[in-house]
Amino acid sequence: RLVKFNPSGRALTSFCRQAGPDTRFAPGRTAAAPGGNLVVADGYGAMLITPQGAFVRRLSTGSSSDVAVDASGDVFVTDRAHERVVELTVGGTQLTLAFGTLTSANSVAVDGAGNVLVGDANRVVERASGGSLAVRGFAGLSLASGLAIDAAGDVLVADRWNDRVVQLTPSDR
Repeated sequence: RLVKFNPSGRALTSFCRQAGPDTRFAPGRTAAAPGGNLVVADGYGAMLITPQGAFVRRLSTGSSSDVAVDASGDVFVTDRAHERVVELTVGGTQLTLAFGTLTSANSVAVDGAGNVLVGDANRVVERASGGSLAVRGFAGLSLASGLAIDAAGDVLVADRWNDRVVQLTPSDR
């Protein structure tokens, strides 16, 4: 189930399995979408949910482990079943982004310039908004299980098996 909290930590809403033709629901990571909606990665893909907890639509299928939303509202989903990253545009188009060979697409983040980063096993791969690829300089990663990009452009990686969070500044990228 998912629980929505206010800034002081009080639970406001709790919701789980949705009614309708697709009632599978195993929530995982979430991302805020335009209009206050929520994008949820679950074991069956990604779905869009209103702030009140109502199911809007399933955005993708596959074994999604993470989601991210860019400034324009496009949704990025890691599909571990097919080792790929899918972009779902605001207009409804589904695109598979070229990332070369991914072996364990665990996490995804998008920076303010539209660059998409993927935590893939023991590395972070960045796809620039122009399409070029680069493996970013995180030494000694042992499962990049979570990614975030802060307001300064620093990339933060949850390094699961080393029990740490590592940081890469924009000047290091």
